[in-house]
Amino acid sequence: MTWSVEWTARSLKDVARLDRRLRERILDAVDQLAATGEGDIRRLRGREPEVYRLRVGEWRILFALSKPALIRILRVRPRGDAYQR
Repeated sequence: MTWSVEWTARSLKDVARLDRRLRERILDAVDQLAATGEGDIRRLRGREPEVYRLRVGEWRILFALSKPALIRILRVRPRGDAYQR
């Protein structure tokens, strides 16, 4: 099953600030997640609705899953800042 990916405005700003090489790694990881559902994924506890993270080196991609096979990218943050609300 292939998932569709939706980027929030905030996540697009996060990605736009990255250097080209890191941006490509992030986009490749999101593409792989959408195509295969694979990656270093964990569900974050204490968040409503359910939020997951995808680890790409020292960076974290926070996302939520929606029913009609949709991955909604919420934020792309360095590890130290990713879990702060």
